[in-house]
Amino acid sequence: MNETKRIKIIEFNNDIGMIFKKIPAGKFTMGSDGWDDTRPSHTVKIAEPVYIGAFPVTQWQWEVIMGDNPSRFKSDERPVEMVSWRDCETFIDNLNLLEGTDKYRLLTEAEWEYACRAGDSRDYFLNNNIKKLSNYAWFDENSGARTHDVGKKKPNKWGLYDMLGNVWEWCEDNWHDNYEGAPGHNRAWTGEKGYYHVDRGGSWSSSHEKCTSTCRDWNLPGERAPFIGLRLAMSV
Repeated sequence: MNETKRIKIIEFNNDIGMIFKKIPAGKFTMGSDGWDDTRPSHTVKIAEPVYIGAFPVTQWQWEVIMGDNPSRFKSDERPVEMVSWRDCETFIDNLNLLEGTDKYRLLTEAEWEYACRAGDSRDYFLNNNIKKLSNYAWFDENSGARTHDVGKKKPNKWGLYDMLGNVWEWCEDNWHDNYEGAPGHNRAWTGEKGYYHVDRGGSWSSSHEKCTSTCRDWNLPGERAPFIGLRLAMSV
């Protein structure tokens, strides 16, 4: 089940050129029966619209806010990587301070999957056709073992680029081994099991099995890697 309001996707640009798409409220079925950590499928309600970054955060944007560029594959328009979950929280705090707001944050895991699916109930939003993945994602078969400038592949139906491949994207949630007891809302799922944090979407080094709307991974909150970056949400 995937229910979304039929509204035009609205854009918002902030002071450092980040583009956000206003994603509608709705309901969807989160998870998949294909893997132990994506079971059981369950209904999640996205209670309110949310602005979601059209692209992963770039190295130039990171450097404007943080004053450095930790990435291995350096280029202004490539996604920033070699950033930990804690680094991302600091980046967000600094961006909120610069903009005089408290609305910027990481996506929750439920918001990430909802945004990636863009109304599609299948593991791949590209009509479940793996052969089309190279049109939408940089992954192990076409990346040349490196990141690429954001926005060079096709977006999903909601105008979000690089949701699959290029870099994994940190989410706010703690890691849980499966969806037993998962909430039916889009707030971050934390709790006593969750010292690790979730990342989503696959990367330049991932196989096509990892570049789906449902695939999950986890890392320590202080871990940095050349295949993990971030995308921002902004509360309405």
